[in-house]
Amino acid sequence: MRVLGRAITLLMILLLLWPIGKEYVVVALEWMNDSPASQRPDLPDEADQETVFWLSSERWMRFSLTESASTVRILAHLEMLPDQVEGDSDRLYGFAYRLLDERENEVYSDRHYFRAAVLPPRQLEDGREFPARFYDDPERVASAAENLFFGLGEALSAVSLELRAIDTPVAENRIGVQISEEQTRPRADAGRMWPRMAPETRKRLLRSHSYPPHLVSPFEIENVLISRWMPLGPEGVDGTDFTSDYLYTLNVPPAPPMDASKVVPSGLIATQSHWVTMPIPGQGRYRLEIEPVDANVRDFTANVAHQGNSELEVQKSQLQGQPPMLVWKGELAPGLLKLNPSVPVAIRLFDDDTGAELTPDARYLRADIVTPGNPVRFMLDPDNDAGQPVRLDLRTFVHPERPDSGLQAAVSVRVTDESGEVLEEYQQGINPPPSYYQRFSGTLAGSRVSEAKSLFLQVAENAAELEVTSNTPLLVTGYARLMGLPLERDLPSERRPWQGYANRMPNWFLMKPMVSPEPGQRVTLQWFFKPIELNPAIASGRYDWEALQPAHNSLIREVLFPHRLSGPLRQSAVGSIYRALPKAPVTLTLVAPEKNISFMPELIYRRSNSSPETVTVFRDGKVWLRRGIAGRTGRFSLPLVDAGRYRIEVEGSGQWYLNHNQPPDGAGYLKRSLYFPESTGQTFVLDKVLAREVANLDVIAPQGVESFTVTVRVSNAVRSEGLLDDFSFLDRRYHIRVKDKEALMLGSQSGAWASPVTIGIPLGDDLPPGRYRISVELNKPGGLMAGYTVREGQSQNYRFFRRSLDGY
Repeated sequence: MRVLGRAITLLMILLLLWPIGKEYVVVALEWMNDSPASQRPDLPDEADQETVFWLSSERWMRFSLTESASTVRILAHLEMLPDQVEGDSDRLYGFAYRLLDERENEVYSDRHYFRAAVLPPRQLEDGREFPARFYDDPERVASAAENLFFGLGEALSAVSLELRAIDTPVAENRIGVQISEEQTRPRADAGRMWPRMAPETRKRLLRSHSYPPHLVSPFEIENVLISRWMPLGPEGVDGTDFTSDYLYTLNVPPAPPMDASKVVPSGLIATQSHWVTMPIPGQGRYRLEIEPVDANVRDFTANVAHQGNSELEVQKSQLQGQPPMLVWKGELAPGLLKLNPSVPVAIRLFDDDTGAELTPDARYLRADIVTPGNPVRFMLDPDNDAGQPVRLDLRTFVHPERPDSGLQAAVSVRVTDESGEVLEEYQQGINPPPSYYQRFSGTLAGSRVSEAKSLFLQVAENAAELEVTSNTPLLVTGYARLMGLPLERDLPSERRPWQGYANRMPNWFLMKPMVSPEPGQRVTLQWFFKPIELNPAIASGRYDWEALQPAHNSLIREVLFPHRLSGPLRQSAVGSIYRALPKAPVTLTLVAPEKNISFMPELIYRRSNSSPETVTVFRDGKVWLRRGIAGRTGRFSLPLVDAGRYRIEVEGSGQWYLNHNQPPDGAGYLKRSLYFPESTGQTFVLDKVLAREVANLDVIAPQGVESFTVTVRVSNAVRSEGLLDDFSFLDRRYHIRVKDKEALMLGSQSGAWASPVTIGIPLGDDLPPGRYRISVELNKPGGLMAGYTVREGQSQNYRFFRRSLDGY
């Protein structure tokens, strides 16, 4: 009877609980019945099954974290369409994630983007070829998995992780995630686990080691077993609060490499029409390896040019090579190395002392194709109070798969407000030259991309949309920036475009088209830094130098500092260029400021003590001048002399500098007048007469500081309206670090000063001719500054004579 009573009681409990639990029993039975049928009938035995959770763009997916978790790993991938696998379609996808505490307050949040890549298929033992990662549905393609790690030490109060999709290439794509957390075992527990593991498990855990498991030390084994990754599932009910799917990964090694004759050598690829440039980070010995892509090439040449960072001087050479590889070794200064070969080659750069590879990573840029029937539209900010600067980089192209492409185009730009009313509309023809430094990514024989033609436009405050159309296929990339955002640079580490590129704040920010393009309507371009082209007239000394006048009265100080003279010595500058005299006699040519006139050269000295002494200057072995001096620094003029070649010697202590002569190549000193403002700043006046001018500023750091900031603003500037070919940055901020202290302030005993840092302020043709005020402000008092312009060509020099009434 007791057994019967217990059975009746259990039956009554089941009857009472059936209305509550029947839904879960039915779902479980349906899952058991449907699961095998949903799997692919051709599922390989080598496939490992995993569960993946699909992110929604409308709601957050939450994962609870345990107290022992130290790191969270987000394994993400993109579910793609078959037509997205081939070609250069955009595969960028992104998600937002945030960490919450117990009260659901946000502890940390961020966004992250990945570029989807598709792994090559795997060859099975039965001869079949299968995707490396796949789903039950063969019409969907799984991209390679990407890892994002987050250390919870930065968010100790976090108890949950939430994720949400924010961007996919097309609406049909989905972002799948797998979340796991790292947990740590005590070392003693990890050591006791090893003997209990199967040989296959041991081998799998130590697959990254070079030695077999029985040769790995116990300490290394414990290090492997101390941490473990525990998978996490989202909160809620599958199918209601979130969706999931099966993802299969083939546990099969990749296919063996193809025939060596078909393998492209590693490195950056350069051809006759697509050149390669590589930044040289610092002074040192480098090794250049140049390997022909075609192994049947018998001999080839490579033209190499190196442009230095300091004075942009260019050194050229031609290398002759024969298969299998051309190797060059030599000393290089910081700068940019350019290579253009006679045949397609792969190029790699190494540090010759350490053997470390310095070949830069390839740089890519997104561009959308504009066709007559498919315009590209960009969203603007209609709530902007001050208007918004926009930049459009337009490139023409020739592509073997696009017979309608060409190197000329007529472009139309239309700006509308939120109601669709046209605010501005412009048409312009473009015909940019073909580019040697930009190309389609991948190997596309017969393709060519032009240089970017940049068009600038300051749209109205209520502008909401910008549309670009063209009469022929055209590549467009859109950029925008905030009106009041200053241009910021670190000097001298970011003086040239290729210096510190990865860490600098960009001038412009990429705009994304409003509508995701159709497959094939977005391409990826590979680009290289372009060497800076020097003005041949200025490089040869045919220019006019003009000082900018200050708007406020300031003390003037003359400073002597090292100056690399790379061009010829201009007659108008012979009084400002100095040579450091050696202790021994030296033969040099004294140059007059004008033809057929006598002149008085000047000597400047720098000594370690200030005691008086007598100095003797010899010219061709004879006493030219004997006089007394005192102080650590000073200067005096020599007697009149005619231009010519002389043997000069100075008997006196310290270092001596003489002007009116050509210094040795790449050396010399420059004397310049700089203003010493009473406050921290000065304003210079520039009368802009040319379409494009550059205001140059020389700034010397206050004594005793290692770094300082210079803020430059251009006032009285009214930008031209319409579609512009240039855009001048009116607000700039430079963070300057003092590198050397070799400047000598004349007329003072204050010791060495920092050498001047030159800042160029371009004023483009978007600013009409007129008078502009350029304010220069230092964040620390005590600095010196001066401004000047350099214009191509020479102005007429006038000489004035005083005559008596009789003509003599």
